[in-house]
Amino acid sequence: MKKRVLFDYFALLTFVFILLSGCASKNNNLSPKESTKNPPVENQDKQEQKEHPREDEISLRVELEKPKIVNKLILREDFENGNPGFSPRGSETIEIINNLSYQGNKSLRVANRKETWNGPIIDLTDSMIPGEKYHISAWLKYENADVNELIIDCKVEKNGNEYLDFGTIKLTHGKWDNLIGDIELPKDTTTAAIYFETIWKTNPSKEDLVDFYLDTIELNKLEIETSKIQLPSLAEAYKDCFSMGISIVNEDLKDEVKRELITEQFNSITMGNELKPDYLLDYNASISDSKHNESPVLKFDTAKPGLDFAKENGLKFRGHTLIWHSQTPRWLFTEGYSKKEDAPLVSREIMLKRMENYIRQVFEYTNENYPDLIYGWDVVNEAINPDDGAQKGYRSKDSLWYQVIGEDYVEKAFEYTRKYAPKNVKLFYNDYNTYEPARRVAIYNLAQELKEKGLIDGIGMQSHITIDYPSLVDYEATIKKFAQLDLEIHITELDMNLQSNGEEDFLKQAKRYKRLFTTFKRINEEKTANITNVTFWGISDEYSWLNKDGPNYPLLFNKYLQPKEAFWGVLRDVSVPLY
Repeated sequence: MKKRVLFDYFALLTFVFILLSGCASKNNNLSPKESTKNPPVENQDKQEQKEHPREDEISLRVELEKPKIVNKLILREDFENGNPGFSPRGSETIEIINNLSYQGNKSLRVANRKETWNGPIIDLTDSMIPGEKYHISAWLKYENADVNELIIDCKVEKNGNEYLDFGTIKLTHGKWDNLIGDIELPKDTTTAAIYFETIWKTNPSKEDLVDFYLDTIELNKLEIETSKIQLPSLAEAYKDCFSMGISIVNEDLKDEVKRELITEQFNSITMGNELKPDYLLDYNASISDSKHNESPVLKFDTAKPGLDFAKENGLKFRGHTLIWHSQTPRWLFTEGYSKKEDAPLVSREIMLKRMENYIRQVFEYTNENYPDLIYGWDVVNEAINPDDGAQKGYRSKDSLWYQVIGEDYVEKAFEYTRKYAPKNVKLFYNDYNTYEPARRVAIYNLAQELKEKGLIDGIGMQSHITIDYPSLVDYEATIKKFAQLDLEIHITELDMNLQSNGEEDFLKQAKRYKRLFTTFKRINEEKTANITNVTFWGISDEYSWLNKDGPNYPLLFNKYLQPKEAFWGVLRDVSVPLY
């Protein structure tokens, strides 16, 4: 998400004493009071803390054992019982020989090599898991006395055309030497094979192509062993305030530890991708018959695992998202669903029919198969971008919805959703950087128009924040501004960008999370807004979307699914200071 450092000076918000009791019951008669200027944020917050110490802090922390690295054996081969799986990469020969070995009686001889890359290879696609770490140990030897040394590489052949370093050893004549190495298999790996070769040379000499011997290979997967300790539940801690949500993807549901963590800590889930248009639209079916011209065909195979998981575990489900300029293929807007770059776009009338029929099918499927499971939907996502210069601040330059239908596409989307959604399903407009003044005003005005027509129930405030931005004064002012419309507030897509992982950095992050949730709780207690859900955007740092720009540590759990300081900050634990 884009970030611009802008400061809003229209509201003075002072922190107040938090009552010992939980959040009061919510109501819809909100009357926030606003003033006209802000003193320096940091000074104001620190002075407030000095005058009003937090008396509602709680002590929930439990001590955790440090994770241990354990080896899980994936492959062990000493060639005593034949050669299961190894084959030559080229025209060389490989054979099991007797009476020459590191252990036992046999080893694998690699002979008649014509190129340095000639050597034994074994396919381990079914054994090696993308994203996991591996350790290899292998014993190698050569016997040609005319060669002073021989360098052997162990590599991973990834996806048939990439060659990743795993380990290297410099052999000395007549001696068995141990090659060891470690690798983290890239997440985009689809096939993986391990092979051995001598160091690459374009024009190898006879000395580079001598025979070598391989024995006692062990491949281990490096696993992290963590102690199982019952953590306090985030959902339980805030049960009287708002639901606690998490975004997941189907891959998360394949991990039993993640599944257990989700059900223990959260009571609401959102699919990060699997209910977006590019996942639901079925291109081949849509172009199969002209009768689909006004009604694109949908498939729900990607959405089913998450919906089933929520249903089976008694979790609320938050739908995300029906209409978005991104992750919606261009062919949905073209004549005949053409994928050609210059394909003409359809008329406004056709596009409105496609929009309505798309929304209709989503609700027909979910209403029939998952009645009463979904409690809210992001109907339209990110329709505002004042920088585009369009009337009312609409996103226009990269939104085909806007370009084909016009600015009322947002209203039409809400109109169709209200038509097909069950009465108890809340409809939200969702956007990012809502605390920026121009964007806040545009969103407020849009939501006000929708509210007057009875089409909207709440605003989703995407909260991809950082350690330092936005100020909590501006953030709280935005919540209270939207609350003037008597709409529910959802804190959506919450994470806190952090590119360093030192203890001091994690503590600073935890402090800000604590201040943030102290603010959420107080706002509800004061009844100056009606925050009904907070959703974190991902379950662990390792799989956060922010890692696309390099390692990031924005969430509550580390890659071992252990709680970080941020977890205790969110719980407002007494062990985490506010400042």
